[in-house]
Amino acid sequence: MPRYRHRPIEVDSNQFFEDKRWPLGVHRSDDGETCVVRTSHGDTIPLRNGDWIVPQPGGGAYPVADELFRQLWEPVKPCACGGYCDGKGC
Repeated sequence: MPRYRHRPIEVDSNQFFEDKRWPLGVHRSDDGETCVVRTSHGDTIPLRNGDWIVPQPGGGAYPVADELFRQLWEPVKPCACGGYCDGKGC
């Protein structure tokens, strides 16, 4: 059976809390009851407080539960220029 590894990619991600400023792409559902995010396929996925909004290639985003996000992603330290370079220098 083939084996796969999660590619080491970096993303700009924000955590969602209903009572704080919402990350880009978050809006109320049509019924006004739920906060949702739209995927690159046009689906809307409901959010829970504490979910992280992770952008998808080609647009859209998807929510990731806080516990899973912390298992899969780690903070990236900015380089000397203050930005996020590829590690090969600015």
